[in-house]
Amino acid sequence: MRCLRARGEASSRPPKLGDLQKVLMNTLRYARFSASFMALMAAITLLSACDKTESTAGQQVDRAISATERAAADMTAEARAAAEKAKQSVTATAADISITAKVKADLAADPGLNALRIDVDTRDGRVALSGTAPTETARERAATLAKAVQGVLEVDNRLLIEPKS
Repeated sequence: MRCLRARGEASSRPPKLGDLQKVLMNTLRYARFSASFMALMAAITLLSACDKTESTAGQQVDRAISATERAAADMTAEARAAAEKAKQSVTATAADISITAKVKADLAADPGLNALRIDVDTRDGRVALSGTAPTETARERAATLAKAVQGVLEVDNRLLIEPKS
């Protein structure tokens, strides 16, 4: 029967107690090293599977606050732009209302026109006259009066001549 010594050498004599202790100690050292190595490998595997950007709760709160502040700033900018657009729209509408009122007042002040039979619509400084005028001269006079109002860019004269009764 062949026996192994502490260093792995073959021998024909039975092992002594000291030799067995050495083999056992080497085996235990190897087992501890193997267990430590396996634990280390398991830890590395687990850590590599984790999110490398793991952060503390405070850091997560800070990032959430920053994101909220950016979103609030974006929303504020959008609200300002919408308010400015609304302001421009209201200003344009107010200007159109003013032009319409002035054109109607000028048409009413002209004795040759019947302002009640002339509709005035204004959009973006463009005036549209519709309805009827007693004569071609009155029709042209209505367009001339409308063009003379400050802020009028263009006049679309759709007035029809009243048929003679």
